[in-house]
Amino acid sequence: MTQQKESDDRKLIFVIVPPAYGHINPVCGLVHELCKYPNVDVVFYSQEEFRGVIERTGAKFRAYIERTNFNPKTLKESTEPNGFSLVNTLIDRSYVILPQLIKDFYAYKPDLIIYDNISIQAKYLLEYIKERNLDKKTKSVHFLPAFARQSEMMVASVNSWQERFWRFARSTYLVFKQLLFSWTFGIKVVNPVGFLFSYRNDLKICSVFPELQPHVEEFDKSFNFVGPCIVDNVRRFSQLDPRLKSIFDSLDSDNTLKLIYVSMGTVFNNNVFVYDTIIEAFDRLSQQDESTYKQLRVVMSVGEANIKSYEDRIVSEDYRIPENVQLFASVPQLELLPKATLFVTHAGMNSTSEAIENAVPLICVPLQADQPAVARRVCDELRLGVRLDPLKMTADDVVKAVLEVINNNEYKDNISDLSKVSKRYNGAVTAASLVVKYLGQRALTN
Repeated sequence: MTQQKESDDRKLIFVIVPPAYGHINPVCGLVHELCKYPNVDVVFYSQEEFRGVIERTGAKFRAYIERTNFNPKTLKESTEPNGFSLVNTLIDRSYVILPQLIKDFYAYKPDLIIYDNISIQAKYLLEYIKERNLDKKTKSVHFLPAFARQSEMMVASVNSWQERFWRFARSTYLVFKQLLFSWTFGIKVVNPVGFLFSYRNDLKICSVFPELQPHVEEFDKSFNFVGPCIVDNVRRFSQLDPRLKSIFDSLDSDNTLKLIYVSMGTVFNNNVFVYDTIIEAFDRLSQQDESTYKQLRVVMSVGEANIKSYEDRIVSEDYRIPENVQLFASVPQLELLPKATLFVTHAGMNSTSEAIENAVPLICVPLQADQPAVARRVCDELRLGVRLDPLKMTADDVVKAVLEVINNNEYKDNISDLSKVSKRYNGAVTAASLVVKYLGQRALTN
């Protein structure tokens, strides 16, 4: 990043989103399109592990000074309201990240800042420059990678006075923590939860198409539902795992085979008991309905840590993985989904949008954050698949759901119809056009 922009015609954009694939991937399509404009420079803040995908968009990668990983407790361990640990962690990390952003703001004077729902450091920065009347030149774009109005992720049922007390205590703690932070940096923010899930009076771009967004009619014209911002070539794997290539080859040579893809995302994939239940389900299916099982090829993306754990269990506990189930640390999702008959997913918005784009029916096992809301929308309301409760589902429930979805054409027909709707939207191009227009730069040409 150069100290000064080459001319007044050039526009400098900061992109500040959380370092997680569910936040990085959706905005990458927008960034890729913005970088096609000759007078636009994009600086994308993230962590080293995302450098490759970010640089393939054409943006300049800028590393955070400190790693900002969010390490949530598992569903069985957590006794806190959904989101408390997230907000607590975000404030702690901001003590290091915000000074870096402030320093860069003064040094490079960006014309625009793009941030998303939980980019609290970007929101702090915008509040900081607003308090100092430095926001006359710098605009901002609120990019929504999932449904608008995700504040429900903070809502938890309260069934006793003890739960009400602890919710009050945690809320008071967060407010006190926020006040201390606000005093340190000279900003006027009191309630971090309300601040995190609020919308500023700026351009809002939602990477969901309007037919998928619940209650879309309730949103004013500042919300632009552009559709998924998917760019295939930015996320392609350089080399395919030989085991995965073998599965692809078998699918190509035998059209009776069905691929089932399982992924619980990259943030909440520490809930290993969910993978265990799914593995057990396919083991039971191999015994209960051998002819159906022989038609299935199951690919499970479980993360680096879990792969090591399963390898250890296979050696030390004589743990057995069914023959037709293959575990991977990660897989190229955009290459795999077009070949899949069924997607067992955590119902993250990014994965759900890609499943709809490729017309792959779903079994949704929502874990945390916005995932329960997404699962209810696509399974209960739109009938694109079956929803299971991760804390209650059994192996028999999974078997029943798998057989229901692969044998009932209603789900395939519904998601095929919605896929046609999704394909009418070119989210990345539309979003980039909105941003350029918002910048008011007449000289820009794509």
